[in-house]
Order: sequence, then C-alpha cells, then structure tokens
Amino acid sequence: MKKRQIPGLGLVVIRDGQVTMMKGFGFANLEHDVPVHPDTVFELASITKQFTAAAVMALVEQGKIRVEDPIAQHLSESPGRWKDITIRHLLTHTAGLPNVENGFQALKGGARLNYTTAQLFDAARNDVMSFAPGERWQYSDVGYFLLGMVIEKASGQKYRNFLAAQFLERFGMASTSVLDQWIVLKNREQDTH
Repeated sequence: MKKRQIPGLGLVVIRDGQVTMMKGFGFANLEHDVPVHPDTVFELASITKQFTAAAVMALVEQGKIRVEDPIAQHLSESPGRWKDITIRHLLTHTAGLPNVENGFQALKGGARLNYTTAQLFDAARNDVMSFAPGERWQYSDVGYFLLGMVIEKASGQKYRNFLAAQFLERFGMASTSVLDQWIVLKNREQDTH
C-alpha cells in the first residue's frame, strides 16, 4: 500500500470455498479518517468492463445480437466513420476509437461526473478515430460506453437493470451495483485520489 500510495483496501482470503480472512486496511476516507472495514463499498471502475463483456455475450447467447454486427445496426445515430466498427471490435479494443486521454473530448475541461448517455454519445460521435477498425489494439473507454448502449438497445432494459438481472441478483452479489453518484450508499468509500 505504501509503495503504490494506496490509502485503503479490503482483503478477503477464500480457501476451499470458505472465507478464512476478511479485513480492511487503511482508510476509506482520508479527510475524516474513516477506516476501511469488510463492508466498505468501493467503486469498481474499469473492472465493470468484464461485466459489460459478459452482458454482451449473454445477449449473443440469447440471439439478440451477433459479435460481427456493425454497431450502427444497433446505434442508428452512429457517424459514417463508424460504419466498419463491429461489436467484436468494441469488445477487443480494436475499433480505432480514442484512448482514455482522448475520448469524449467535447466534454473535457470540467470535473462534472453526471453526464447523460445522450451527452456522452454526442461527445463520442465527435471524437476523432485513432486508426481504422481492426488495424491494431488501443484501450478505449468510449468503446465500452458504446457497448453499454448496445446492451440497452438489444435488451430493452437500462444497463444497470440488465446487469442486475443477469448477474448480480442471480449470483447473490447484493453489495454490487452500477455506480450512481446521486444515491446515498451506506459504507461507500470516498474518492481519496
């Protein structure tokens, strides 16, 4: 923790399906000296990409989408330069969409976290492509945001509701949810960066 400047973490050790240790270390909130405990709720950030990919594949299994579908088939307001981008390209970060630093450029400059899906989609549509789809690999938050929109279109449900029904409720993940900055969430870790 000291070496990587991590203010707090939760740790669980499971052996043969049984929890043998569960403990918090450091602080969930530095400003108020709130320690991390086993019930502290952390933001998953990019770990949610695995949930998104699993949700896409659930829709593939249900026959609602195919990985070779062009995204414009599901996102009708896609710009022309996205015509060759497939769902597979988004899943594998090979779509040519901007990297983390350059994605959603139209929204840069503000610390606001509560953009609507429509605002984010408009910003993404104005981003400059980094390369042609399939040409190479480049990590892209924009691509996974677009996959979230595809999930909503294909399932007819909000992203959060689809994930809850497909995975979280089904596997008893009662303390896991999609981030909502506006709800009061007991034991939420406060951004300590």
